[in-house]
Amino acid sequence: MSFGVSVVKTFLSSINGSSMSTYQHLTNLILAQGIAREPDIHPGSDLIDDLGYDHHDITELARMVQQAFQVHIEPDEYTSFTSVKAIVSLLNNRQTPYNLTESLSDYSSLG
Repeated sequence: MSFGVSVVKTFLSSINGSSMSTYQHLTNLILAQGIAREPDIHPGSDLIDDLGYDHHDITELARMVQQAFQVHIEPDEYTSFTSVKAIVSLLNNRQTPYNLTESLSDYSSLG
C-alpha cells in the first residue's frame, strides 16, 4: 500500500509535542499503513511473517520512517527492517538526522 505524504503528515501532527517512545511512534506509523492490526504488533513482530508485509510494503515503511523520524536510511539498509525491534534499534542508534557528518570541504565557499 502506498499512502505517501498525507499519512506521514497526520502521523507527525499526532505526535507533535508527544512524549511517546520510538516504539510507540513506530507502532502508530505501522498502524497508519493499514497492513497490520494492533494486537499483532510487538517488539518481536517479524514484518513479513507476523505482520503480512511484502518487500514493497517494507520500502514504503522505510520511506515513511525517514520522513516521520527525520533520519536518512540508505536503500541497502531497508533489508535491516526485519522486525519492529530492529527498526526501533536502528532509529535509536541514529545520532543526527540525515548525514551531517560529511566533510564540510564542499561548503567552504559559504565562508
